[in-house]
Amino acid sequence: MVYSLADMDLEEFWLGYCAVFGVGDMVVLDRRIVGRLDLDKEEDAEIASRLALLSKEKQLILLVPVRLAWQGENCNSVIAWDMGKAVGVADEINPIGKYDGGEGVAVLSTSKGRVAIIVENDLYYAQVAEALSRVDIRYAVYCSAKPCCNNAVGTLRALSVYLGCKCYGCMSDLSVEVDGGEVIGVEVGKLRPMSDMSTKSKPNRTLKPVELYLMDKKPT
Repeated sequence: MVYSLADMDLEEFWLGYCAVFGVGDMVVLDRRIVGRLDLDKEEDAEIASRLALLSKEKQLILLVPVRLAWQGENCNSVIAWDMGKAVGVADEINPIGKYDGGEGVAVLSTSKGRVAIIVENDLYYAQVAEALSRVDIRYAVYCSAKPCCNNAVGTLRALSVYLGCKCYGCMSDLSVEVDGGEVIGVEVGKLRPMSDMSTKSKPNRTLKPVELYLMDKKPT
């Protein structure tokens, strides 16, 4: 299953929801659950370690949006763990305000195949979709701490057709699941279960050469 969670703090997440998840799930948190994470601080590094342990014990993929401070940079980011292993950090490429921008689109190799992570405003940049179209990905996940809007849903619908993959939009007020240009699921509330993640492989395509920004910020 794919789960999106919002409208709670980290303590409520630990105490009230972790028991729900099972082996092979993908869990996506709202950014405000963890908030700011400074990996140079011991207490924040401990939070990252606990999240990694959850991913390992439950044998799942965990996507955690945060305001990430690390080695002098401040980014809108999504940290990804897969079965306890840190598989990458996706930074927003086009942030608004004082945050540092990432260097490219993140496509992460996971136990469920390649997963593209799209952060906040990057959804609306054609260059992001064009870069992803050159890569054979299984899923695209859009993470935003903003409420849903028609532009977001419309763009996800177009993206699912353009990329030929299922897209998940995880926003502050609701989550949507889009496949083949159609919205096939909308969930609201704190815990938002979406469909099963198919393990069937996509047909191989002829891939064009592309440079992927595979992040090396891998908190343990």
